[in-house]
Amino acid sequence: MIANKYINLPFYFNQDIAGKVYACLTVIAEGHRRRDNGDSQIIWLCLCECGNVTLCMKQRVLSGGTRSCGCLTRDATFARSFVHGGAARSGKTPTYESWRAMRARCEDSKSLAYERYGGRGITVCERWQLFAHFLADMGERPKGYSIERIDNDGPYTPENCRWGTAVEQGQNKSNTIRLAYQGQECTLRELSLISGLEYRILYERIRKRGWSVEKAVITPLKQDLTTCKRGHLMEGANVYCPPKGGRECRACHKIRIQQQNAHYILEASCSP
Repeated sequence: MIANKYINLPFYFNQDIAGKVYACLTVIAEGHRRRDNGDSQIIWLCLCECGNVTLCMKQRVLSGGTRSCGCLTRDATFARSFVHGGAARSGKTPTYESWRAMRARCEDSKSLAYERYGGRGITVCERWQLFAHFLADMGERPKGYSIERIDNDGPYTPENCRWGTAVEQGQNKSNTIRLAYQGQECTLRELSLISGLEYRILYERIRKRGWSVEKAVITPLKQDLTTCKRGHLMEGANVYCPPKGGRECRACHKIRIQQQNAHYILEASCSP
């Protein structure tokens, strides 16, 4: 759009400059604008490569200060805010956010997750310093997925990464319990699905009691009721049968009674 202050300028065809090209501008004609201090300023009427007709000061065009009607600046601004389809002005894509977060936790010491990633030597490969390369190798992030390293102690590289679900991510954490069962490696969560036993029961048998994986899986649940939740043996004199029925650990029963009595004494001492 031509500014109102230039609309009524008398332009004339100058054979010496007409048709000359400066960057994206082709000069059509020139005119003179009188300044307030009496000096004359030469204005060029130019055709931009994008098709717009624009008015430019001659000195700005010759010095390279003006190279287009303004479309180059708009395109450059758009390019900065739209990185290979990842960071559009309307909002960053999930893939771009995964790439940005991956680099932050590995390279930014101020990141809350840096200690668990960059702080223990997890790095991002040189190729993935550019989002375009990351996008080409990984593709767009599927909905409900996030980036996962196959080797949890390895770097972020095309060979060591994939898109994984939250369940898959949870099974690939550094503190995940891995076991060997029937010649194959599996997590404790997977063993729970295979055996049909609850996760807490397998955890109790294998991690707290030191049972072998095979014994923990094949032992019937009823034969596992030999200890209470606190680990006391549920045998002989330690078995208490309350009036309401059932079986309780006598040691735990005594602890509960002591806690109740202490609570009653505290209430009595605080009452007026």
